[in-house]
Amino acid sequence: MKKQFLFILILLPLFSFSQYFSSGGLFDSKLGVTIGTSIFNPKTNFISSKPGIGFNVGINSTAYISDHFEFTMGINYFQHYTTLIGRENELSEPEDLKFKVSTLNIPLVFDYIYLLKDDYKLGVNIGTAISFFHEFEILDESKDQYLLDPISLNVFDLDLRTDGDELQLNTYYSIGTNIQNEYFKLEISYNKNLSKPYKNIPIRHEYIVPSGKDSFVALTVTYYFSDYSY
Repeated sequence: MKKQFLFILILLPLFSFSQYFSSGGLFDSKLGVTIGTSIFNPKTNFISSKPGIGFNVGINSTAYISDHFEFTMGINYFQHYTTLIGRENELSEPEDLKFKVSTLNIPLVFDYIYLLKDDYKLGVNIGTAISFFHEFEILDESKDQYLLDPISLNVFDLDLRTDGDELQLNTYYSIGTNIQNEYFKLEISYNKNLSKPYKNIPIRHEYIVPSGKDSFVALTVTYYFSDYSY
């Protein structure tokens, strides 16, 4: 319930942003829907992991600043996948354990358009994103008591979902490139944590302080419902 409520709270300002800019406000804007795929790679000092392929969906609003500058904000749901190495007990053989990692991201991105040719634009972008939830969930629930290599961390200790009134909040930086026309935009971006998503992991180890950052590459396609004047 908390997740749905937060989604609504985020969605309302986004629509207000779009309506204000497109109705005689500071800038013209256009609203679009996005869909894409991602390659997610968690890097920490207390688990052994492999990258996995996931997906994302969302909406965004892009404001036209000038022929060479645009600003985009939105809300995107990411469902990443990753593989962690674990075992049933300390004497068992290691196994690949599949996890999904769910996040809700609010990107804030500036685009610089360096080439305009006919109906197409080529650009580079840089920005940040606020990310909520960061949920690790093992796909095979019968293995939720397994131990994760290399320090035998319990699988359930990696569950970073919202507990009580606490909300998992992280930030990312993003760099990328894109090509677009009036109604479609294809973008590839590299994203990495600015914050420390694993700082509260309950590691019971004398010599290890939990640290690590996630990164992912996202390939997205956006369809815009309308176009502003170029």
